[in-house]
Amino acid sequence: MHEIGGSYKHNNLIESLFNKHEKQLNLINLKPSKTWDDYNIIRKIDFGYNIQNYKIEELELPYMSSNFIKIWKQPQDPVIRNYFDIHVDQIKYKKFFTSIFIYCIAQFAKKNNYNNCKVLLNSHKLVKLLGVNIGVRTSIKLDNNTHEIGTIKLFDVENMNILDIYTQLQNGKKILYYWKQKRIEFEKTYTKTDAEIIENIDDIHSSLHSLPTQDSLTPFIVSNVGVYGYEKAHGALTTLNSVEFTLGSFTKIPFWDEDNNKFIPINKSTICHSIDHRIHNPDEFNIIEFINFFNNTDWNIKIDKILKKNNILNINDLDNYINNKHKIDKYNKYSDYLYNIIDKTMSVGNLKRFLTIYSTHSHVNKLP
Repeated sequence: MHEIGGSYKHNNLIESLFNKHEKQLNLINLKPSKTWDDYNIIRKIDFGYNIQNYKIEELELPYMSSNFIKIWKQPQDPVIRNYFDIHVDQIKYKKFFTSIFIYCIAQFAKKNNYNNCKVLLNSHKLVKLLGVNIGVRTSIKLDNNTHEIGTIKLFDVENMNILDIYTQLQNGKKILYYWKQKRIEFEKTYTKTDAEIIENIDDIHSSLHSLPTQDSLTPFIVSNVGVYGYEKAHGALTTLNSVEFTLGSFTKIPFWDEDNNKFIPINKSTICHSIDHRIHNPDEFNIIEFINFFNNTDWNIKIDKILKKNNILNINDLDNYINNKHKIDKYNKYSDYLYNIIDKTMSVGNLKRFLTIYSTHSHVNKLP
């Protein structure tokens, strides 16, 4: 059913079966078992579930786009890339750069009536999300001193300010760390054979680089590679996303000042904007308008006002604010509770799948 109709129809069928079973039990004054309730919790937080209840608007798939889907089998085939520079002298706190850029995307998409928030469901339906959801790629340092890439998923970002976004990103890193460590513990207990390793590689390739595409609630993906010294780069756009922004490092360049008729030194960051041409047209995101919006906003004043409003008088107090007001403890307690459930109710194969999903994608502001 999942392969034929995609996650959307698959989840609708499962939802109907669950409701029918519980309705039948109610007729004879019985209640579902604890195991049933536990599985129901897992089902509702699994990937693809929320798409059926999310605010979406189905769009007509243009004739050329439907042909592109049949012709282009991987998202790298139809990708269109553009590089542009933004001025960053008005950002004195570099740690906020990613959050500021995410804030700009959200406000710009909202202003554009969410026309950039389009995804392709794996039943080949083109839909527009009536909210701005953004995935942020990050590197997580683990206890064995290795680093792994993960994605932090932020939902309804248009309703957040810059400090909200920054806080969610910090919490998202901690959640990813938790589940990555759990996955490592699992892999030590259940070691993989060579055949399972090959099968796992094939599964990942099928999920990310082939049609039908996976359900995704995050059309946008943001990667800040500038923190690793890259001046300019482009990311690997997968079928989980339809738009990607890759942020480069801060670089000083000469800039022509029209008013004073001379060159002046400025700091800039080079951004790579990638789109999946099966879903978007180049004219749907006005780069010039976006650049002007970013460059003409005094981000230092904006951030200082937010910090002052939240009684953060010194930038060094920011970590204390996050730890006190947005405690990660509640996420860890929920994660412990969740892991105990899945450890008891899932088979080894399903547990491996669950840990793989949660160790690569964290859903920060969608946890109960």
